[in-house]
Amino acid sequence: MVLKKMKNILIVISAFVSFSLNAQSISYKFLETDFEAREYTKCLSKAEKAIEKGTDDPMPYFFKALSLNKLFADEKTGKQYIDMYRECLGALKTAKTKSSNYDLFNAYRKELEKLQQKIIQYISKIYKKGLLNEADVYLKLLREVYDDKDPAFRFNYFADINNIYYEGAVQLIEAKNYEKANEELEKIKKVSGDTALQSYFLVLMDVYKDKARNFFDAGENQQAELCFDQYVRYRNLVYPDQYGSLSVNKVADGWSESDFNKANTAAEAGYLTKQEKLLVFYLNLARIQPKLFCETILDPYIKKMFGDEKTITIDGKKYNYTDLIKKEKYVSSLYEKLNKMSPLNPLIPDKKLYLLAECWAIEAGSKGIVGHDRVTCKKGAFAECCQYGFSDALDILLDLLIDRDISSFGHRNICLDSYEIIGVSIAPHTEYRYNAVMDFE
Repeated sequence: MVLKKMKNILIVISAFVSFSLNAQSISYKFLETDFEAREYTKCLSKAEKAIEKGTDDPMPYFFKALSLNKLFADEKTGKQYIDMYRECLGALKTAKTKSSNYDLFNAYRKELEKLQQKIIQYISKIYKKGLLNEADVYLKLLREVYDDKDPAFRFNYFADINNIYYEGAVQLIEAKNYEKANEELEKIKKVSGDTALQSYFLVLMDVYKDKARNFFDAGENQQAELCFDQYVRYRNLVYPDQYGSLSVNKVADGWSESDFNKANTAAEAGYLTKQEKLLVFYLNLARIQPKLFCETILDPYIKKMFGDEKTITIDGKKYNYTDLIKKEKYVSSLYEKLNKMSPLNPLIPDKKLYLLAECWAIEAGSKGIVGHDRVTCKKGAFAECCQYGFSDALDILLDLLIDRDISSFGHRNICLDSYEIIGVSIAPHTEYRYNAVMDFE
């Protein structure tokens, strides 16, 4: 008797479970049938009625999202749903939480991909309108739904999101809101990591550099300084090992720490490379202590370059090669100049002059040009020196100071004249490997 009762109970339970499954299946079938028949309004209505009853079936939420996507352009539905895409994403998110079986979701992968694409386009649209916070809400919800945990919800638009953030950053730069622009760029890192961020930094370096140059030209120095600082910030992030403060140890006997500190005006110019800073440093040493520079830096350099032990035979007589070089007019006149001239003030690095020098160093270098005839780079410095062939600071400076084959000693005279500020840039050159540009005012 007991066994018979238990058997009847099991039959009832089995029938109930079967009925429940069939009910869910029927409910889902109606929604799918309506959706496939393009009866999107009917499908949406049935899905919402099921949701109102508190169903645990994920399908009403799923088909609500798909139907809303199809009806997005419908004026009547648009009035009913103020924020349809957020409704779509919210419904999809709920459908995912109520389901452990993604088979049906995968059956509609193409629809889900189209929805994702539409939402990305919509986010881009509102972002361009300056609605950054609203766009962020969408992006956050979009990534919560399309979380890559299943093929149906694979996220396909990392590059698009990066571009959205980048465009937002550029808008903020145009609005002179540089800190907020930096915040937008940091979001790229959260989405795609450091590598993707680096590529945008390279672009923004040029954006900020051009803006700084234009602001300097317009006399808007405060904005120019802000843009220049942002340019330096991004460049140092892209090339962290090339820039930084310059600490100078003992380079020769006879110099005091005070001399080094006085000459090292470019120490904290974060936009200059080490060799560019050293070029300013060595030039300042020649300016503040010309005679000492001649004795401790120029003379050893000449001996090292030409070899103090080398001899040359002329008319049967042997001569020390270094002594002959020192008697040669370009070198001997430099010795005379440094030993007789009065000390000068050290030159101070200037951002505006740096941009002028850098522009021409890059342009001349990339086009293999020699000289001062700028093509697209603007002129602006009072005086300019260009040197070709060396990348080392001391080599560059002494080549300009010796000024071989320049009868007027034009480069030497500029370097040792009463200027106050300087811009320096060293860049690759297609013909001479390197070129250095120094602009003075």
